[in-house]
Amino acid sequence: MTDFDRRAHYIYTTAMSIIFFRGKIEDVACKHCRKPLQAYYCEDRLYLVRCFHCGTMALAKAENPKEAALMTLGTPCIEEET
Repeated sequence: MTDFDRRAHYIYTTAMSIIFFRGKIEDVACKHCRKPLQAYYCEDRLYLVRCFHCGTMALAKAENPKEAALMTLGTPCIEEET
């Protein structure tokens, strides 16, 4: 197992605890189920994005959690017209 594999497994295992995720990412929903996404900052602009509802996860290198979500699992929330 490579060092990268060990780190990826550590991040995934750690991410299973919701303690590390701090609230939802504003204005971004999961592409699959339209529920709010969460992000965990790993290191060096690496974010783990997760949908708590459907369990989908992805890693992304981005400037912020919202960018990471949109690059991977997210879709912008569109407000319905009234």
